[in-house]
Amino acid sequence: MNPLGDADAVDALAGRCDRSAEWLEDIGRRWAARLERAQWQCAKADRQREIARSRARDARRHAEDLRHLARDLRGHARWIRDRTRQLDGFERRIRDWFDRNTPDIDSGPAPWESWGIRPSFPGRGEPGWQDMFDKLRRYGADL
Repeated sequence: MNPLGDADAVDALAGRCDRSAEWLEDIGRRWAARLERAQWQCAKADRQREIARSRARDARRHAEDLRHLARDLRGHARWIRDRTRQLDGFERRIRDWFDRNTPDIDSGPAPWESWGIRPSFPGRGEPGWQDMFDKLRRYGADL
């Protein structure tokens, strides 16, 4: 499980928002069109038409809000994917560095021992990889 979230699930939610927006607009259009086609004329009919127009405007506005939400959700899904790739890159580079710099029994202490760093790794996809990467770079690790 990615601690940053499930990008595919966020994308799926965005798709549902888009479909809901289409459905909502369609209902508003059909409702307004049906009342506009009505032949009856009177004050009550005019009030009903105005109510239908108002609700159709509300439906369009809510549909637009859903589309904006879908766009924002897709942006968040992209961020999850990008950040996950970035953290995976930090993890690979750090693990490779530790593999290259693990001392033999006869070679003395490991470079990181004097830096106060223990090779205790964060979980996959966790933001701690960037913290560890930054700390190792500050100490001059060739990542």
